[in-house]
Amino acid sequence: MLMEPEWGDFLTIQDAVDYAYDNDVIVVRDGTYREKVVVDRPMTIISANGPDNTIVSPEPYAKTKVPPVFTVTSDHVTISGLGIENAYDYHGIDLSGYNYCVVENNIINNTIRASSCKASGVAMESSNYTVVKNNTIYSQRYGIMVSTASPGIIECNTISSDVKYSIGAVISSNSDNFTINGNTIDMVTTSKVYALMLNTEVNDIHVEGNTFSGGIDTVYLYKAQNVTFLKNQIIGGGNYKLHMKKSNNVTVLDNEISGAERYGLYTTNCYNLDVQKNNITGTGRSALYLTYSSYNIVMNNLIDSQSSNGLFYKATPGSLNSTSPVSYTYMNETFTGFIGNYYSTYTGLDIDGDGVGDTPYIEDDMQYYHPSSPR
Repeated sequence: MLMEPEWGDFLTIQDAVDYAYDNDVIVVRDGTYREKVVVDRPMTIISANGPDNTIVSPEPYAKTKVPPVFTVTSDHVTISGLGIENAYDYHGIDLSGYNYCVVENNIINNTIRASSCKASGVAMESSNYTVVKNNTIYSQRYGIMVSTASPGIIECNTISSDVKYSIGAVISSNSDNFTINGNTIDMVTTSKVYALMLNTEVNDIHVEGNTFSGGIDTVYLYKAQNVTFLKNQIIGGGNYKLHMKKSNNVTVLDNEISGAERYGLYTTNCYNLDVQKNNITGTGRSALYLTYSSYNIVMNNLIDSQSSNGLFYKATPGSLNSTSPVSYTYMNETFTGFIGNYYSTYTGLDIDGDGVGDTPYIEDDMQYYHPSSPR
């Protein structure tokens, strides 16, 4: 049963939606609702007692592609606190083409039957000013899928998948001005899987305080610009932790990047990167590999590789140290001078105790100046 104190009870969510006026609130009582819902006017749909008690789960369909569980065809729609299951190879919630929507506090699960399907927990194509927060999304081809959208917030969601060829969250195709904060995305398999993908003409993305793990490339950027990665954990398995191609003006600051089977931070054809104060550790090959990448600043990072191939396997950045004296703190004292990166295999001395080695770090006949002591 459905409850709305001002205008009575309904047996299905769709009946309540069809009866509602603009900006009404539909409160859904506990139970399992075997239906798909089209929301065609501004409103809020919220459960009485949370997503564990209020399940929207359609009956199985024989067809490969069927409508989403929730299809939104109006601006200003909020869907909150529901358990959404079994979209059967399609989206749990589809907001495509509509704006100012909120998806929050839901649990979205799916059954993938076709290997070629593009099922998403939440789909946002040409959806602007959208907020997706505090949801749990699992077993999807794409946990959250964004395309040609601006701006938006993806915040404090938990996303996981053991589905092959899946992506935890993907922002693509001329999307910009997105904030991705406080999410946990864990991809169980590494077979052509990504935790976060920023793909093709993506601009002005702020990524902060997330935990990304698993996948063949845990985080992958292609043709992205003006992106900031701040205080994230990018960890656990896979060939690459942070993999960037043809991406410019990217800041990577104060992140933990660890556990790659091959490379921690890997870039190709990237320009104007600012990589500072990161811990890049536990990589099978190179902790940091920059190739065909120029005009970059890479300094004050802790770099540790388990491989005999070295820390900087092939690097062409603008600078692997500060280009002018900077103020920094070492052992509770403030100094001013040039600083580079901390290399775990550096054996030089720091006679004056300023936290910077007195001789360059040398590897593969290359010299890296102003190596620093551990931060």
